[in-house]
Amino acid sequence: MASNNELILKTGEIFRLAARHNACLKALLEANGQTVDYDTLLMEVWGTQYRDTNTIASVISELRKLINCGDPNLKYISTVPKKGYRFNAFEQVSRYTTQQYAEKQLETGSASKLKPHPENNKAQGLAQPKAISSEQKNSSLLQLLNHKKQLISISLITAFTAVLFLAPSFSANFVTPSFSQKTLTFDRGIEYDFAISPDKSLLVYLNEQESQYTLMVKQLSTGEKQLVELGNNQRLTSFAFSRDGLSFAFVEHQGKQCQLFITRVAGNELIMEEKKLLDSCAEGGYLMSVTFAKDGNSLFYAKGDQLSSPFVIVKHDLTTGLIRNFTSPPTTGRGDYGTAISPNGNYIAFVRDLFWERSSIWVMNIQTGETRKLFSKPFLIDKISWRSDDELIFTKDGKLLSYSIAKQKFSALDELPFQLYMAEAIGDSVIMSKGNLFLSELSYLDLNTLALEERDKIDYYEHTPTAPQDDGSFYYISNRSNRNGIWHSTGKTNVLVSDSPELEHISTLADAGDCILATTPGKLFRIDKQTNEITILKEDLPNLENFTYSKDINKVLFSKEVNESWYLESLKLDTDQKELLGVSGYTGHFFKNDIYLTQFRKPGLWRYNPYTREKKLLIEEFETYSSGRWAVTSDYILLIRDTELKIWQNAPSYHLVKTLELKSNPKRINCSDSTCIFDRYTLGSTDIIELIEAK
Repeated sequence: MASNNELILKTGEIFRLAARHNACLKALLEANGQTVDYDTLLMEVWGTQYRDTNTIASVISELRKLINCGDPNLKYISTVPKKGYRFNAFEQVSRYTTQQYAEKQLETGSASKLKPHPENNKAQGLAQPKAISSEQKNSSLLQLLNHKKQLISISLITAFTAVLFLAPSFSANFVTPSFSQKTLTFDRGIEYDFAISPDKSLLVYLNEQESQYTLMVKQLSTGEKQLVELGNNQRLTSFAFSRDGLSFAFVEHQGKQCQLFITRVAGNELIMEEKKLLDSCAEGGYLMSVTFAKDGNSLFYAKGDQLSSPFVIVKHDLTTGLIRNFTSPPTTGRGDYGTAISPNGNYIAFVRDLFWERSSIWVMNIQTGETRKLFSKPFLIDKISWRSDDELIFTKDGKLLSYSIAKQKFSALDELPFQLYMAEAIGDSVIMSKGNLFLSELSYLDLNTLALEERDKIDYYEHTPTAPQDDGSFYYISNRSNRNGIWHSTGKTNVLVSDSPELEHISTLADAGDCILATTPGKLFRIDKQTNEITILKEDLPNLENFTYSKDINKVLFSKEVNESWYLESLKLDTDQKELLGVSGYTGHFFKNDIYLTQFRKPGLWRYNPYTREKKLLIEEFETYSSGRWAVTSDYILLIRDTELKIWQNAPSYHLVKTLELKSNPKRINCSDSTCIFDRYTLGSTDIIELIEAK
């Protein structure tokens, strides 16, 4: 089944194909026995031509082993020298149709073996199946192969066949409306924070251009704007209209201070000179996710005393000024945020961040306080919105997703060819920000001179470099092939290693000698450098994105939560042996015989010897929650804090040597003893769009 990446034998035995094997076999079979050239295979299988023929040869070799069942005498796939490959047995198998194959299965009683996998019934935010033409319905979709006097059935069943098997489930879960798209902003720069009035007459949004912020109030019917210029280091976020459209709340940030204000709306403008202070955060704290109660007499928002402490949803009574906590999140993540009030005003929904890499959605009855968890996802959700009293919407990459509370079902409302953020349902419309918030390039730091060296500007999104080797080569994540993938830089050339769909949400990399280690939320992968084969080493391990790797001892180091406390744990790759190291820590790096580590919600950098159990504080003002933002070399300890790169001498004094201004906010730094490579994020470009449901 092409739709499920399955190789099905006539006996009913099923083998799961890797995505590249499935796509390659499908391309060869659909060529009707004709040769498929290298360029066509590259586009069909990888969606790019940024590879060489060796890449294809490796996949063909693996595919031959699969369909030949280990018999080297079988030659189903032939090499056409200097051109490509062809599938030899097509003439034998082309006369079989979907209906004939289904009848054959019914005759043999093996049709039940073709039932779809349970996970495909869960509708985890998948796109709506595309309509199939009558020609596709009647085409030959199932091919048979000879093998040792047995026929091996390879079924290439398209979405039409999947619909036949899954019709009840899909019709219930994927009632997809039709939307038209309209762009509401045409400004250069970033538009991420926004709010739209209940009557859809006013759009308020923050425009960012090279660290300069402007608040814009746009009349959607006329295009006229009220521009509110903001001072240096001042920006406004977390906008909210009351349901009568007469009040407007927002958070003002000035340096490390933040304040919550409310003001009037009159004459299609915000009366900013009448703004009233409602709440403030402590220095380094945060206020966000503001929303009005249905009656307009209360505000709900997320509040944290420090960025390192979890957000709590609070209720602010506007008539009495009373502020009280509404939720009690665990301390294992960012906390609760993303508040949204149901249309009937009875419920508040919010996002609960888990381990800084997962989200769960909760709903609370405002009157009774009864709270329940609706669902969780292995990625961060920035915002949720009520489309009705039963339906919540949110975004994931380029998908607009919906969740029915009553049916406990997901569906995909729409899929667009760009990133989507901050979905807000207003009547029959959905308003969102779309585009790229950031672009990213790679830069170097020479540890001999402590001088920065930037690469030439490129048109790709490149980040998360591994530590450079002695020859200067390293690996990094890039979209050079038009989707996320792992690339290898030799200094002169850049070669694609893998852009498999399995790596679509890749977030970390480490060079582990003969393989590359990578993570997506909750999963640790191994990518073989010679074959590009991808293997899942570990699943469902929180905080894996904070792992580090030591090539000297072939161990992965990460932290594990136990009763809301964090401890360091190691995993030896060659034996799969785990070891709880007996020390409190949230991020860490192996270095020689020691572990350098930071603790959870506690500033400081410590050195810990796992043999003597000696633990020593080295740098008091060291604070980070990402292992990728700091590195240890023989001479230096380096830390990225916002747009600064701080460098301390490693020993014996651990004093601050230099602070470099980066004019960007890197996420990852990796170092050898002579060179560091870090990613340099710059401003991207977004717009605010409206999806209007067709009547």
